[in-house]
Amino acid sequence: MNYDNVLNEFFIEVPELKEMFEKRRLARNIELNEGAYVLWGIALYPCIIQLFDDKETNKNLLKKVFDFFEKMAQCEDERVRELLMYGILEELGDDKNILENSRIFMREKTKVLSECIESFFGR
Repeated sequence: MNYDNVLNEFFIEVPELKEMFEKRRLARNIELNEGAYVLWGIALYPCIIQLFDDKETNKNLLKKVFDFFEKMAQCEDERVRELLMYGILEELGDDKNILENSRIFMREKTKVLSECIESFFGR
């Protein structure tokens, strides 16, 4: 996995979110070449957050999502780790309830990065 293919890798491992992502992307007129932070933050992140509306029903899917985040957290490509930190984890911390619920699914490295972000923002 690298910065240029991380979204494709995500959909290989979590294909259940691809249709929701595409609908959101098209509704917001986001092109695939607009950059990773736009795609992850504006098109994909809301799809992930929506899963928390019914956490119990979506727990297996949330586990897959956060397992992928752990792979991002462990990736050698620093840009992938930064995308996770600033494109996803920072956003999760903006809502204390979502952050609390997401920590249930976070694994070791993802939790460490999340704690770093929260500490940085003094939250």
